Amino acid sequence: MKEQIESRLCESLRGRVVYNSTRYRGSHDKAGRSWITFDNEIIHDFCTVKLRYEFNIAADRIREDLILMIGEIQNKRMGIMKRTKLQMKKWKDKEYIISLNSIKQLKNI
Repeated sequence: MKEQIESRLCESLRGRVVYNSTRYRGSHDKAGRSWITFDNEIIHDFCTVKLRYEFNIAADRIREDLILMIGEIQNKRMGIMKRTKLQMKKWKDKEYIISLNSIKQLKNI
């Protein structure tokens, strides 16, 4: 298959672009690796192990960001709840004072 693919390259790229592939049969999941080289330098790597590693790192970063965001949301929510409770206490105290004044005024009548 490698020979067929490389034989279809244009004359100027033949011998300069090489397709490589291997399997790690000893690994538990028989992972493999494919890569393309141009003038003996890897220009693209299809390594499943590297891909999984990068995927896991990205997933960990997303998880950490979500934990931070949830923490910030909870802190904001707690702040809102505290301010609301304080405001309600002020309103209750104010109503109590108003109702006491109303009773005093009624007694004077």
